[in-house]
Amino acid sequence: MSMSRGIDTGTELPAGREEGLKRALLAAVAVGVVLLLGAAIFLWQQHGTALFFDTLAAGIAACF
Repeated sequence: MSMSRGIDTGTELPAGREEGLKRALLAAVAVGVVLLLGAAIFLWQQHGTALFFDTLAAGIAACF
C-alpha cells in the first residue's frame, strides 16, 4: 500500500501556459548550446588544437 497521496497545492499551471514554458525552456537551452558551440569554433579557429588539448589536460589533472 502506497503512502503517497496526490495533494493539491494549487500551483499547477494551465495546460497552455505550461506548454509555453516548456517551449521557452527548450529554446533557451538550444540558444545556450548554439552559443557554446559557436564559442568553441571561434576559439578553435583562433588558437588551434593547443588550447583544447591544454584545457582537456587541465580538466583531467583537476580530477586527480
